[in-house]
Parts: sequence; structure tokens; C-alpha cells
Amino acid sequence: MAKIYVGQTALQIRLNLNQDISNVYNRVLIRFKKPNGIMGFWPAEVLDPICGIIAYTVTPGVIDLTDTGLWMVWPYVYFKDGSITVGDPTQLEVFEEGESYIAYPYGQVSSIGEGEVQQ
Repeated sequence: MAKIYVGQTALQIRLNLNQDISNVYNRVLIRFKKPNGIMGFWPAEVLDPICGIIAYTVTPGVIDLTDTGLWMVWPYVYFKDGSITVGDPTQLEVFEEGESYIAYPYGQVSSIGEGEVQQ
């Protein structure tokens, strides 16, 4: 799982379809589901059509990953013949800027702010 921070710059989300889409795709999206359940999509670019690698470059201030928590992202490809391929979902974990996180057993997570001392 990728770790991303709110307001992070120079971020590119890349997904691998593991299939050749050269000369057969019409439109490529990266669909997402925010931690609050809202769904949407970003227009993706094809970096390697033979391997099926697609990407979306996050532009801070234009489209931000501002909601902290677990995001789900997956590829969504429209082919020229009218068919659609939906890839497997991947989780992205978005954290607040300037926070340190410690993982506890059983999936519990606690945060320690800057300047605080961990006991």
C-alpha cells in the first residue's frame, strides 16, 4: 500500500493493467473512491500501451488528495469495440502533513504530532 501525504507535490499514480492495450483503447480513466465513500475519476494517460501501464499526475491546488484515510483506485479502460475493462482496486493511504504515525497491533493507528514526545 502506498503512503501519501495531504498536499504532496510531484505525485503520479501509476497502475498496471498487465495486458496489451496498444491500438485498441479509446479512453482510459483511473476511478477512485474517497474515504468518505464519494466516487469519481481522473483522466489517465497511457505510459506503456504494450504492458498496459497508465498514470495520472496529481496537480496540487487543482486536484488534491485532501481527504485523509484509505482511498481505492482502479483502472477503467474503454476499448474501441465498445467493451470496458475494469482493473483490480489498489489502496492508497493518505495522511495529514507533518504527522508521524505508529502502527499498533490489530490495525489500530495512533498519531503523534510534531514536537510531541512518544512514551
